[in-house]
Amino acid sequence: MKSSLRITIITVGILLAVVIFLLLVIFPVDRFVIDSNFPELTGPYLGEKPPGSVPERFAPGIINGEMHTATVFSPDGQEVYWKLISDNVNEILFMRLEDGRWTQPQVVPFASRFFDSDNPCFSPDGQKLFFTSWRPVRWYQVFEFSEGIWYVERTEQGWSDPKAVGTSINSMNLHWQLSVSEKESLYFASEGDIYHSKYKNDQYQEPIRLVNEINTLSNEGHPYIAPDESYLIFSSNNQTDSLGDYDLYLSIHRDDGSWSKAINLGVGVNSYYQDLYPVVSPDQSYLFFISNRDGMHSVYWVDFEQIETLIIEASE
Repeated sequence: MKSSLRITIITVGILLAVVIFLLLVIFPVDRFVIDSNFPELTGPYLGEKPPGSVPERFAPGIINGEMHTATVFSPDGQEVYWKLISDNVNEILFMRLEDGRWTQPQVVPFASRFFDSDNPCFSPDGQKLFFTSWRPVRWYQVFEFSEGIWYVERTEQGWSDPKAVGTSINSMNLHWQLSVSEKESLYFASEGDIYHSKYKNDQYQEPIRLVNEINTLSNEGHPYIAPDESYLIFSSNNQTDSLGDYDLYLSIHRDDGSWSKAINLGVGVNSYYQDLYPVVSPDQSYLFFISNRDGMHSVYWVDFEQIETLIIEASE
């Protein structure tokens, strides 16, 4: 009896391995079609003309489609990552500056054939790229669907295999944008509130909900933390000073560890529509974010000077 059961289990295992192998061959990872008419792009930020104090669409002829994330540039400015809302490509896309020219959009090399990757976020030193994914941590958890935070590390051969950040964070109900500081503290949203988790002894600690100056009865999310954790920009909806749907807000992290009351970034950034997913460029020159003010969720960018003024005023 035991021998028959063992043979059955082995047979089923072999058949399952064969099926998975065939699926990997038949259904390759999504790829963008090479465009023979793709323009030659050179210079910083895809060669786009820098914006002023009024938000403008970023690279409308290149970064096209309904956006799920803003564009995220590497600290050296040589790479850019983003994610579309698309039935055709369910992975993070990226472009790289090679020999002075930007490559065409392509799927990240660590993409899964069965599970998505989303919400890219660089560590300030550029050596890690964090992202969210529904992929299982272990093969036997394939039917335990939950969104978790993963990361890849730079190696001489390129990005490493993805690694999960750990159950202290990934056991939570996570969603959308995340951000990481120079100390590798992670900021992320769960159930309409923003949390952070410190990195200590090579692992992430138990997440802590941020204070009520940030988290309110409204929905807060899409956190961007400054590399030195001196300020936080995030989205919130249904506030008394809201211009419309989701607006972007700023809170200062004081020297005593407290957070200032969040302030609306105002009409210089926000609109009467959804404004969310803030990302500050690595050189602190521009704020990228998503807005549907033009009828669909697109990436906008604006000069960071006016936000710097708010940061200085709020810090006094």
